[in-house]
Amino acid sequence: MFVTVVDQGGFTAAARTLHRTQAAVSLQIKRLEEVIGVSLIMRPQRGFRLTPEGELMLDYARRMLALNAEALRTLRAEETDCTVRLGSIDNYVANTLPPLVGAFCRLYPRVNVELYGGMPSSMLTRIGTHFDIVIAMEPAGTSQGQVLRREPVVWTTSSEHNQHQRLPLPLAVAPPGSMFRHWAITALQQRGVPWRLAHVNSNVCGIEAAVRQGLGVGVFKASTIDDRLQRLDEGDGFPRLPDVDVALYSIRSSPSSPTMRLRDYLIERLGDPSHSE
Repeated sequence: MFVTVVDQGGFTAAARTLHRTQAAVSLQIKRLEEVIGVSLIMRPQRGFRLTPEGELMLDYARRMLALNAEALRTLRAEETDCTVRLGSIDNYVANTLPPLVGAFCRLYPRVNVELYGGMPSSMLTRIGTHFDIVIAMEPAGTSQGQVLRREPVVWTTSSEHNQHQRLPLPLAVAPPGSMFRHWAITALQQRGVPWRLAHVNSNVCGIEAAVRQGLGVGVFKASTIDDRLQRLDEGDGFPRLPDVDVALYSIRSSPSSPTMRLRDYLIERLGDPSHSE
């Protein structure tokens, strides 16, 4: 109100602008002066002038109004429609993320989340251009992202078949470039175990299906194993494999508020409180 009085050149014009009575406007300015303990406006018979304290107060008032407008613009921007692009390891896309993303979108109905599965290694190179958040899987201790959990990697076979007893050992793995494929083949070669490719699939769900059907032995994170898969260990003649970290990466340069909200939401719900780096 004080700024309006100054900008309108007096109480009468300010009252018209504010749709208040002149007396009400004058009373509000008087109360302001009483609160701060100084006079802001000289009141000659005609017109008005600001006191030195009034000039100083006007500067502060304009800055406060500008800050208030900036805050409103920022908060209202969060309410606009926004798309967050989330890339992830396949088994999270197939099983873990859909219910979480669905719950997030119900909390924030104006945020659209696009969920992509694929090779996180290639997704990581496109954060900021194609993806806002990526959930990746990396050798334990090597991640530069926010580590959500550390998991063992295990050999598995079908609960109803005995492919793990065959030689050469039939493998159900991803194409070349897969970390699990590399670990499995390297471990077998170091043990001198003969092997062959029985099923190659770029989708982890396809590999799991092949193992369940008895097409070959697979390598998976321990958390993905259900009762249709049998875990194999050193007692079965299979060497121990390295652990992996499941880590979250997000855009670092001016991330949107919805991106940061989804990031924090996923860290809270996917993070393992027992994990310590």
